[in-house]
Amino acid sequence: MQGKDRNRIDWMLIAKYISRTISEFENLRLQNWLKGDPERRAFLEHAQNYYSREDFPLPDEKQIDRIWIEFCGRMKQKRERRVWHWIGRVAAMVILFIGSVWAWRMYPVSSDSLERQQQILPENSPVLLILSDGSSVVLESDEEERTLTDQDVRINQHGKGLVYPANSKKSDTLLNTIQVPQGGEYHLVLSDGTRVWLNAKTRFTYPVAFGEGKRKVRLEGEAYFEVQPGHCGFIVETERMNVQVLGTFFNVNAYPDEKTTVATLVKGKVEVQSGEEKHILQPGEQASRETGEIKVNQVNPFHYIQWKEGYFSFRDNTLSEIMRVLGRWYEMEYEFESSELEEICFFGVLNRNRNMKELLREFEKTGKVRFEYEGNKVRICAGEK
Repeated sequence: MQGKDRNRIDWMLIAKYISRTISEFENLRLQNWLKGDPERRAFLEHAQNYYSREDFPLPDEKQIDRIWIEFCGRMKQKRERRVWHWIGRVAAMVILFIGSVWAWRMYPVSSDSLERQQQILPENSPVLLILSDGSSVVLESDEEERTLTDQDVRINQHGKGLVYPANSKKSDTLLNTIQVPQGGEYHLVLSDGTRVWLNAKTRFTYPVAFGEGKRKVRLEGEAYFEVQPGHCGFIVETERMNVQVLGTFFNVNAYPDEKTTVATLVKGKVEVQSGEEKHILQPGEQASRETGEIKVNQVNPFHYIQWKEGYFSFRDNTLSEIMRVLGRWYEMEYEFESSELEEICFFGVLNRNRNMKELLREFEKTGKVRFEYEGNKVRICAGEK
């Protein structure tokens, strides 16, 4: 038993290595493990390749322990010429989680011409920019390049993004707001160089230029931030708690229809605050607040920013939570046949640019649920017995 334990590695170390959130001490542990056997480094490299190019769910520690032990046993029996075939197979098994709840993998699904006419696709409403005087500008995603003006401040639009000029002399009381609709997303660069990605059904308010004091923005919805260091802090205000940083990468989920506001740190350091309560987060930590105290947990942060790369990522989410996420992206209404169905949990990562019926078919493959359609209305029913 002890011999087997020396061969094992904590999956979180590999996950942190792949996501570039590993600490110096953790990296030292991982490097020591890699030195023990040349095949371990090959295993890590192939796991990294699979994770970076495929939309696979993440495994848990027991899963990687079991597969690593199996991997070691097979290595003893294989000649060198067959090593790479098995490593690739095992790496795929590691990344493709087969847990005790349910899991699925995305495969192409063909559909006939009638189904294509009945597809429920992501909503295609335009993004709106509300200028400081209250007027609105439609931001068309196919716009190659144009210049917008707000009180002599020139704002450049490039496709699905806005870039604000640096060193503007305007005060930070001059505010703009971006409204991202259902099924939309948008990117902007603020006047201090901070990059912001906005998810569907998000409202984001920010100064055209930051003044001498703290840089403050307001979020309702979800956004990922890469904050540039500045002479003063950067504060994201939400309904339930605020997030303050100096220079860091993090995600904030603050949708009004969710019970909890969540801040997830990818890189750097942030302070979350609600009233008098404050917490400092380190990379890989997540702060959440519903109505009481702020809770801090260790997570894999890259699970929470998959939306920025074009994926839905679910990790032990209830079907009720999943349908709220899908409802922000697809133009649909939905209802559950029974409340018990709302509590079924799923793991998985799926491309969110697929037609919704094709995507929901992946859930039906588990046998736990099925979906009935009437136009854009979806009824969620128990699976076939």
